Amino acid sequence: MGQLAYLPSTPSITNNYLFIEHSFPELYRLSQEVEKYYSIDHSCCLL
Repeated sequence: MGQLAYLPSTPSITNNYLFIEHSFPELYRLSQEVEKYYSIDHSCCLL
């Protein structure tokens, strides 16, 4: 009970789109870009 929980100093990035990396490389690239911008600004939206 005396231990404190903490987050690592460098957050790990979860790759949610790894399953399309080889089948659809352009869609994979785009999904990575969208996730990057969404993590910076949550008010952005996709139309």
